[in-house]
Amino acid sequence: MNRALLVVSNSNNLRRLILTYPTFCCSTTITPRFFHLSFSLEGGKGKIPGKKNKKSIEVPSSSQQHESILDDEEIDKKNPVIKNITQGYELAMNEMKVLEEKFVQDLTKHFSLKLDTRAYEEIPVTMENGKTYRMDHLGRVSLHNPQMVMINFTDNPGAIGPAKLVVQKLYPGVNPVQEGITLHIPIPRMTRERREELVKFAEKTIFNHYKNALNKVYSKFDDISRKQSTMDDGIRLVKQLHDFRKKMEEKGRQLIEGKKKEIMKEIA
Repeated sequence: MNRALLVVSNSNNLRRLILTYPTFCCSTTITPRFFHLSFSLEGGKGKIPGKKNKKSIEVPSSSQQHESILDDEEIDKKNPVIKNITQGYELAMNEMKVLEEKFVQDLTKHFSLKLDTRAYEEIPVTMENGKTYRMDHLGRVSLHNPQMVMINFTDNPGAIGPAKLVVQKLYPGVNPVQEGITLHIPIPRMTRERREELVKFAEKTIFNHYKNALNKVYSKFDDISRKQSTMDDGIRLVKQLHDFRKKMEEKGRQLIEGKKKEIMKEIA
């Protein structure tokens, strides 16, 4: 019998898979970190729907997904994952901590004075159809010379226009040059003006995005609290999460201020 193995790192994902494909499931094995779910490829129509010609796939945990762990997918009305307000509070706290880690990583890369092509590879590009992709999923990013980044769009020539616009938006004063299916991006010198631009972008864009993400998590928990609890515990936990959010925002401001002082020490 041909089988496919799914490695699931979240028990809720495991439950949904079993409920969705009951006729395909053969067995499950639990390890310290994952649930191994064995599927028959001969049951039903002979294949797992949507997974053609694949023998092994991995279902990411909720912390690896872009969606919030407090989204409706995780709060199933028929089989609620968040069984009480305390659990919801813990989930919200954990998600805020994940956002903080990502914020720190983004600032570190943004203020780095060393050229790292990953900064260009990870740029999100929104196409005309409204879908967003990483830059390196649309073109091949390479360092043409110490003063120039080159992106080749051989496989996706239609992405050059949107990519050029987003680079101009992210790096004010930088003028990418298009040559056929290649985009040449000059690396600006680290003058005082350039460093001030980096600080301004961090304060206005990166920090505001971080604040909005924290507020989204808080708002979702506040909604859950209103629906599931009218007790003093719910009010207390909402207040604690509010204070925690404000504390993280202040830490973010202090971090940017520290980066600002550091990058302005030496003026090219």
